[in-house]
Amino acid sequence: MSVKDLTSHLRENPDHLKPVIVKPPLHYKGIDFYDELFAACREVYEGQYPIYGPRLLDFLGELKMTVIAERENIPNTEEWYKRVLEAHPEYDYNKCFEEMRELFEIDGKKGLRKMSNLMRVSFQDVIGEGATYMRALRVFGFEPQVELCLRIAKNLKNPILTWHMVNSYYTYLLWPFSEALGGFVNYNLTHLENMAFLRLLPFRAEELRGIRREAFMQSPSARSLLQKEECRINVFRGEK
Repeated sequence: MSVKDLTSHLRENPDHLKPVIVKPPLHYKGIDFYDELFAACREVYEGQYPIYGPRLLDFLGELKMTVIAERENIPNTEEWYKRVLEAHPEYDYNKCFEEMRELFEIDGKKGLRKMSNLMRVSFQDVIGEGATYMRALRVFGFEPQVELCLRIAKNLKNPILTWHMVNSYYTYLLWPFSEALGGFVNYNLTHLENMAFLRLLPFRAEELRGIRREAFMQSPSARSLLQKEECRINVFRGEK
């Protein structure tokens, strides 16, 4: 639905839709994409802006757990959410945290200390942020990309690389949808290089020889929320 259609529908049926933004309205200041939507909300809701509510990712995570529970006939009791996570631990934040913690053990926590100093946060925060990205990607259906990141980290014994890869997936595949609400996002050359993992993956490393094409073709530059099939582009035409 276009912004024009959305605002028209909002004006005609104010009780049918309740727009929610995930950050304070000033965060969207200067972004033309939202001007018409905000104007329609102020017109319909007596001068008020859209509701400032929970992040879309949190909502969709709960929705996905509900769908799984219904599909697998898990009873609607106080324990239903716990039972879903027991059946599908990949969606459990604690499980993702443990996976990320184990990755940073690969190099004796050298990478973890480096990331902690660089970000000026605790070990727990570094691991927790990576776990948040990992869980979010799985919730949105990017499990194969997460598994690729884990494989590359184990092959290269480089947990920092995996942390940055899941960060890139989240930044370029999920953030524009979950935080910017589908709005326009401007990228520079560095962003484009990061999307293709050109600044992250050591493509000449022997350990990556067998999966470098797969890594490139599954990079954020070849993915989207709507189209998750690999791009049919012969990037490595001269490669045997």
